[in-house]
Amino acid sequence: MLLNFGREQWRILVLASCVGLLLASLGYRPDPTPADRGASRGTPVEEISSGRLPEFDFKDLSGNSVSSRQFRGKVLLLDVWATWCPPCKEEMPWFQEFYDKYKNQGFEVVGVSIDALTSDIVKFTKEAGISYPIVRHPEIMREWGLLGLPATFIVDRDGRIRKKVIGFDNKETFETAIRDSLMVR
Repeated sequence: MLLNFGREQWRILVLASCVGLLLASLGYRPDPTPADRGASRGTPVEEISSGRLPEFDFKDLSGNSVSSRQFRGKVLLLDVWATWCPPCKEEMPWFQEFYDKYKNQGFEVVGVSIDALTSDIVKFTKEAGISYPIVRHPEIMREWGLLGLPATFIVDRDGRIRKKVIGFDNKETFETAIRDSLMVR
C-alpha cells in the first residue's frame, strides 16, 4: 500500500514525521505525567502553564551565576533566543533599549541563548551592544516545553508571567507590558 502513495502523500508523511521528531527531540509532552512532576513548585512546563516563571540558576558567559532569586521584587524580561534566529536578532536591540530606559525603575533583562557555541553568542552580543546578562542554556526549549523562538516572558515583581510571546511581536507590545508591570506594586 505504501508503494501506491502519490508524491503529495509522501510529502505529507515526511513532513508529519519531521514535526513528530522535532517535538520528540524537544521533549514535548502535552500532559505531564505524575512521574514528570518536580518538587513543590512543579516542572517548568507546569509553572509556565500556571502563569509563574520557573526558578532557574544559569551561568552567564563569564561563569557568574544568574538566578531567578536575583530578580525577586523586580520586573524581568526573559528572552530565549539564538544567533541564527532573525526575529530574535531584531528584538534584542529593543530589549537593550528597554533595559537602558527602565533599569532604574526595577527592570531587568536576561537573554538565554540556545546556541551550541559560546563564541557565537559573544561575537553577536558584542556587535549588537548588548549589556544585559546573557546565559547559554541549549536545553531550555526542551526543559521548559517551548516550541518556538524567540520566546519572551515579561514577569512582574511577584514572579507572575504578565506577557508570554512565542515568536515575533512588535516593539510596542513589549514596552506596554513592561510599563504596565512596572506600575503594578
